[in-house]
Amino acid sequence: MRTLACLRVLPVLGVVVMAACRQGAQTHETVNSFLATAKSVVLCQTTEAELRLQLGEPHRDGILHGGRVLSWIVPGTSAGRYLAVLVDSRRIVTDLYWDIPTAVPWVPTDQCASRSAAEPVAGTGPHRR
Repeated sequence: MRTLACLRVLPVLGVVVMAACRQGAQTHETVNSFLATAKSVVLCQTTEAELRLQLGEPHRDGILHGGRVLSWIVPGTSAGRYLAVLVDSRRIVTDLYWDIPTAVPWVPTDQCASRSAAEPVAGTGPHRR
């Protein structure tokens, strides 16, 4: 329906409306790409370098409770939509936070501490070698 509204007012407002319509579609694609990246993360295997390659430089690269946390805000959306990961000293993802309502606190916890680095955590994406 949004596309139809854009097409109806296009002759009246011209290029300005066309750009706004393209931005809406681009935002949807960006959210989907972040979702695909979040679903592809395999705890204890995915690396910081892989995420930087897929998402670019993180918005934040900080420390929380002694652990290193990286986060990316989804471009074109509110600051409340983001992907964050906890990485260990080897720069392997050990915990993940994706688009959870801000009312739900996230306490980054090393999900790999009691596992070998080669064993993925069940239910965290496809197995990759």
